[in-house]
Amino acid sequence: MSGLNLPMLFKLLGLPLKNCLLASFLLLLLPVHFLVVVPAADAAMLSCLPLVSVMQEKVRVFSGKGSTREPAAADDLLNPVAEGFLTTENLDRTSEPQVVKVGCLLPLSGLYGEYGQRFLRGMELALGIYPGAESCRDRTIKLLVRDTRSMPDMAVSLIHELVEKEQASLLVGPVVGPVAISAAREAARLQVPIITLTSQPGVAGTGPLVFQHFITARNQAEELVRLMVEILGMDRKVVVLYPDTLFGQTFCRCLATAANQAGLKAVETVEYRASATDFGPVVKKIISIQSVATGKNPARTSRHQNRWASKDMVLVLPGSRRRLNLLLPQLFHYGLENILVFGSRGWHDLLGDGKLPHGVKKVFFVDAFSASGKKMPAVLLQYRKKYEQQFKKKASLYDAYGYDTAILIKRVVAQLEGNQPASAMQLGEIIRTLPEMEMVTGTTKLRADGEIEKRLYRFTVEKGGVDFLPQTPPLPGQ
Repeated sequence: MSGLNLPMLFKLLGLPLKNCLLASFLLLLLPVHFLVVVPAADAAMLSCLPLVSVMQEKVRVFSGKGSTREPAAADDLLNPVAEGFLTTENLDRTSEPQVVKVGCLLPLSGLYGEYGQRFLRGMELALGIYPGAESCRDRTIKLLVRDTRSMPDMAVSLIHELVEKEQASLLVGPVVGPVAISAAREAARLQVPIITLTSQPGVAGTGPLVFQHFITARNQAEELVRLMVEILGMDRKVVVLYPDTLFGQTFCRCLATAANQAGLKAVETVEYRASATDFGPVVKKIISIQSVATGKNPARTSRHQNRWASKDMVLVLPGSRRRLNLLLPQLFHYGLENILVFGSRGWHDLLGDGKLPHGVKKVFFVDAFSASGKKMPAVLLQYRKKYEQQFKKKASLYDAYGYDTAILIKRVVAQLEGNQPASAMQLGEIIRTLPEMEMVTGTTKLRADGEIEKRLYRFTVEKGGVDFLPQTPPLPGQ
């Protein structure tokens, strides 16, 4: 039965149409709930109206319930909208838990805008704000998103706005190293917990409420040492060839420290200029190190003998795909073939097709994410599927960390008791006492200095395929 609409009702009562329109307008102004039965045709029309999510400053309009249309278009890189996730249906529910305001500082425009957008997509996915995600929507967290424009001064100013004006009790971001350092120092001064999303050394430890959640040089170096000990034992000669970048130097220092603590033989280190195109001098230095170890005179060592000597050498090569592409051909030109290589996450980009560079025998490397491969932990496979269904594109390391960060915050908020406002110190203490967690980016735990580190995923490449290596369970007490 279709029922009566307002014009039909007024016509039956003998009222003119203009009175009908006036009365309809006045009814909309009344602060009462009423039910009007509409014809089926009108109901179908109304069902097509867009659903609007109420935000504080911006409004994101959804095309309809259950839509899978990508909400983050190119314009979203400039002004993505995630300004609160409370809808009108629950604004007046006094029985709901206290809403925790989280200030989110990301580079949403400029050089690093794409990365900031990826982090944001992951966080939004975890908070369940997209159409069709009503069952997992989190209504206890209000995300206040701000664009840092990758500027330290802007980040500091936004922190004051979020904390003092918006009453945010927790901060997330920034991403870019120098910006994250400035933000961490300011948050520490204001005594507000902050979870930075950067690999920059020196951020963790800035203050007791400063946390760092992104893959770091230290995390990669320590995981590689654990892997080397498990696979090779203690007796292999290890040479680290690293660029003179902040990452390269930090990685080298951390690997040497971890190797010493693990009982490995002394690690030799060789540095090269990041801008170098001729690697002859550093390759000759590696040959000299190996020749001393084998008792051969490097001046008289032939290229054939270098090949033989390199079989017992482990070469650690951290760095980006671009640098590795320049370096590797020259290693083999000087005879360092059949090398067993261990690398940082830069090798994941280099070996995406599973083909080893000429002269490399086998490669082991670590990472916190893999966009391909079916023999991966279920939590990662499920995330990749969920992300690709929502956004129609492949997931990445950055949105995965955004997702895990939001999940971490949800677990923190879940431990709050009652509906009283959460203090910054209370949230910081809960973060510090979080147990070890299985997350998309690896098994996660907190270090004493505030770095949220991972048992990183391990990969090996041999004979044309990238294979996932399951983690060896840690010994008791590790």
